Amino acid sequence: MTLTRRSTRALAVVAALAPAPALADWRVVHRDEAVALLTTHDIAYDDIAWERHEADGRLLARVAEGARATTSVGEWRFVGDARCLRWSGADRWECYRVEADDAGGVRFIDGYRNVSTGALVARAAP
Repeated sequence: MTLTRRSTRALAVVAALAPAPALADWRVVHRDEAVALLTTHDIAYDDIAWERHEADGRLLARVAEGARATTSVGEWRFVGDARCLRWSGADRWECYRVEADDAGGVRFIDGYRNVSTGALVARAAP
């Protein structure tokens, strides 16, 4: 198992266990709005991990595992209204429906209905 795969699995576990607001009113976010949100905000998964979607299609994820932290690099794009990503070294793209709430929450739902929930964190102006 490579460190990147371990980091990706850790991120998936963190995202799956991240608490979602109990009474959140989730709505589907379509492509244009999702691109605007993802390129102006980072996604925080508790205080353990974050993702950054760069406008050029680069995807960065940082996961803290105990005293160690690792950064994974990948790519992202949209196919229709689905956010798709591929981590470095992976052959396949994985796609997710994007949903958001009015409290700054964002979640991604895969084809198996697995849900990863995070918080949108506005980036500082350059």
